[in-house]
Amino acid sequence: MSRRAPTILDDLFPDNSPEFAAIADAWPRHVVVEMLTLVWDGFDRLKATPNFKALDFSKNYAQLERSLTDLHQIEVTQLWRRGSGFESFIPHHEPWEFENLAGRSARPPSGDIGFVLVANRRLRWSVEAKVMESATDIFRHLGDLKKYLEGKSSPLSIEAALGGYVLKGSANDIFNALGRELKTELKPLPELAKKPHRTSHHLRDKNKLPNATPSRFMCHHMLFLLN
Repeated sequence: MSRRAPTILDDLFPDNSPEFAAIADAWPRHVVVEMLTLVWDGFDRLKATPNFKALDFSKNYAQLERSLTDLHQIEVTQLWRRGSGFESFIPHHEPWEFENLAGRSARPPSGDIGFVLVANRRLRWSVEAKVMESATDIFRHLGDLKKYLEGKSSPLSIEAALGGYVLKGSANDIFNALGRELKTELKPLPELAKKPHRTSHHLRDKNKLPNATPSRFMCHHMLFLLN
């Protein structure tokens, strides 16, 4: 499967591992919903932090995006620790993606918020998050979608998520703008229908993916309203 310099993960979790034989089934639907629910509940906990409502986002805070994802991941991890202890995944801040290393010493891609499959640590499920300053500030969000579609991010998953920390604008306006740009309908996820959460479906270039990864891809669009 690997077409680049080897890493220790390749020998710990080789290409003939059972998870690679059925990569489409590595993250079953109920597990994906469980992870996405953790992300949503973690954001709700972040917004409930004392003094959060008093934040003035017109201040032009330094490192706002990194600060939000860092704090958000902490809340996700806290919630995960309250689980059964038998979850099939582990939350991981900025999980590295080693499958498409540009060179031996190159910095690999990483997600902002993510999860690692316990059974096979090479498999990572990512949430890329960006601050959105308005309802039309969607192009960095779409740039991350391009990374998914080109196999640079989440190459061993048929799903991943894009999160938007929204400073101004309504969720509906942003979803409409994304739908127009993508020329497709963004649909709610039934299990999270009450959240500003939509999905879009795409096909990736199989030549840019590891052999076991199907070309079909679902992107979850999650809008985290800060105000």
